[in-house]
Amino acid sequence: MNKTSNNTSRREFLKQSTLSTIGIVGVTPYLFSSVQTFGEEMEKTPHRKTGFTSTFIDPYYYNWKNAESARQKIGLLLDAEKAADIKEIIVGWSAYYSNSGTTLAKILTAYNTDAAFHDRTFNNFLPIFLDEADKRGFRVIFGLLVDPDGFDDTKRFTSADWRDKYVAKSKALSDDLFSKFGARFDGWFIPCEPSNYHIKDPEIAYNIGVMIGQISDFLHENNGKKQVVIAPTMPTAIRSGITAEQFLDRMAPIFENAHADRWELQDGFMMTAWKPETIKRAFEKAALLAAAHSVELRAAMYTPVKTNDGKAYVDIVNMLRYVSAIQEAGVQVTAYQFHYFMDPNNAKADAEQMRSNYRAYLEYLGQ
Repeated sequence: MNKTSNNTSRREFLKQSTLSTIGIVGVTPYLFSSVQTFGEEMEKTPHRKTGFTSTFIDPYYYNWKNAESARQKIGLLLDAEKAADIKEIIVGWSAYYSNSGTTLAKILTAYNTDAAFHDRTFNNFLPIFLDEADKRGFRVIFGLLVDPDGFDDTKRFTSADWRDKYVAKSKALSDDLFSKFGARFDGWFIPCEPSNYHIKDPEIAYNIGVMIGQISDFLHENNGKKQVVIAPTMPTAIRSGITAEQFLDRMAPIFENAHADRWELQDGFMMTAWKPETIKRAFEKAALLAAAHSVELRAAMYTPVKTNDGKAYVDIVNMLRYVSAIQEAGVQVTAYQFHYFMDPNNAKADAEQMRSNYRAYLEYLGQ
């Protein structure tokens, strides 16, 4: 398809998706005025043809009470992402470990299963999402077991029993996912997000790296031998008064022992005070580390619709300066998450801002 027809089809998609969303026809003039303002700003900055190449998606996005409305909602989101040149989607998790450190521990899955590790089904997101992703030709990476309680408690990493259970449950989950969906996805994501809080103690950092490495080694040897992805997070570093470079040095035990194929290093846009040039330097150093470990490096940029004070909207022009800075370091950028910031079909309170962001983003891409 040539550029003219491609741009026409994208504009037509935008028109249809906007008008098809209930109660939002009146926002169209606002959206075009936002693009105009963005275009004037971009005349002052280098133009980029490439933006986010991947995005995360959270199974919470799925309305489990109504499968057909969920299918439609997911389909519209994937259409918007495809029009924005997203090629790959990372499912943040396939199972959720609730109250893992207590007698109330439960594992909830985002798909129906009768596997022994499973306690109950949270929703049936995965098969519906896969159907829609297949239709549109996305590359898909499955997240494994997330344990948010565990990763908020650094003391758990000193417990061999806790680490062994997490590894065993993750392996069992991967076996079950591969038996049900093996030919339909392309890689694994281990949703352990080590931050500066976890790596102040070198022993804890080492324990995390070995734990991730045990899962990675298993995945490399079983269940399709697919790519393994991890996502260390930098934002806590600045709050601890250290530089991005120092954070990367402290991450050495994890990088050396995780045995992952790809690092989605989280840069934490709008979560820290780092400037674009600081982020660029961090990723230049991270790229050298990744090359030394024969690992692919990408940036996972946190993109909320609002700033972390919950009040002010994120300035998309400023956000795209961060995207450009990371790309100048030779690193591709992943959105965490596209539908947090640019879902043109969102019907919530921030809907108008999301559609404005989406149209502005497409103009940034030159569409």
